[in-house]
Amino acid sequence: MFELFSVSAVLLLLVVFLTVSAEAQTASITGTVSDSTGAVIPGAKVSAQNETTNASRTTMSDGSGTYRITNLAPGMYGVVIEKPGFKAMEYSRVELSVDQVQNLDATLANLRSIYLTGKARRRHLRRPANPIRHEATVLRILIQVQRSCAAITTSAKRLRR
Repeated sequence: MFELFSVSAVLLLLVVFLTVSAEAQTASITGTVSDSTGAVIPGAKVSAQNETTNASRTTMSDGSGTYRITNLAPGMYGVVIEKPGFKAMEYSRVELSVDQVQNLDATLANLRSIYLTGKARRRHLRRPANPIRHEATVLRILIQVQRSCAAITTSAKRLRR
């Protein structure tokens, strides 16, 4: 009976030790997802993939834009933070060690503003279809500006008299 009790006690201690030991061998990734104006982005998908084992964990940012992925094995990870309508943010070679809480805040760029900025830039740099006609238009504008300046000068002279 005493031997059975001793074996049970040893097994119980072994299970407790292994459980505590297993919990202590993990790491976490946490952060806040926001846009370029500083507004938080709820519902952003955050994925962490172990580069050695290809094991992947995914979560979503909450209403305050924060997320947390826990119980990750130590190692190198690739982290992707994405939300439709925004440019995804990718972190590569994020090294996690035992009991580490790695903070990865992300600022996602709005794809609509990128498109508009790029479109405006392209339009600004576009060459005119007919350069000679374009130069004539510019010349007409300069002549009108010169005449307007002359008219203002003449009016100013009359006012002084």
